Amino acid sequence: MALRDPRLGGTEFVDLRDGVVRTLRLRWPADQGIVKTIESFRGKWMAARVRKYSKRAPALLVTINGTDEAQLTGDHVQVDVDMSIGVMARAADGPADDACVALVNELVRLLPMNDFDVECVSGAKDVVSKNLFEEKIEGTAMNLWGVAWTSTVRLPLLTDEQRAELDDWLRTRITYDHQPSGPDDEKPVQEIDQS
Repeated sequence: MALRDPRLGGTEFVDLRDGVVRTLRLRWPADQGIVKTIESFRGKWMAARVRKYSKRAPALLVTINGTDEAQLTGDHVQVDVDMSIGVMARAADGPADDACVALVNELVRLLPMNDFDVECVSGAKDVVSKNLFEEKIEGTAMNLWGVAWTSTVRLPLLTDEQRAELDDWLRTRITYDHQPSGPDDEKPVQEIDQS
């Protein structure tokens, strides 16, 4: 049984990311040719990835960065999900970083209070942007900005059946090295079988 098996619970975080992608594609339809690539992105930015996407720019790449502490509130769990969009454009797309700045400007207007048409999501809050250009990507002729925000997601509580399946899955996939430890010893090592 895979971790993303729907029997273990919902896919609300993926629904949020997909909703952001849909919202961006509605704002910048492919047939307009303004933004060439709008898709989900799974990692952190490195110079090699900037080069990879340079042929597909301008690009908006949506990432789930993590969550804040989950809160139990009655019949559901509420959690703030930290999201971001990598905004990439070639220097040739406009003077200096004008293309990136124009896209960032529009995102900063579009994102606040947007629930991305996902039922379990409250409006985006704490929208911020940052220029991510650095020396490592200078030779790529690319401009890179990031726009980040937080969306609150309501997750249903696990049923007893889902909880039992999750316990079984965790017992078969996660191991701990339980060695005696003292105050100066490292913490136990946790390993997760990704198969």
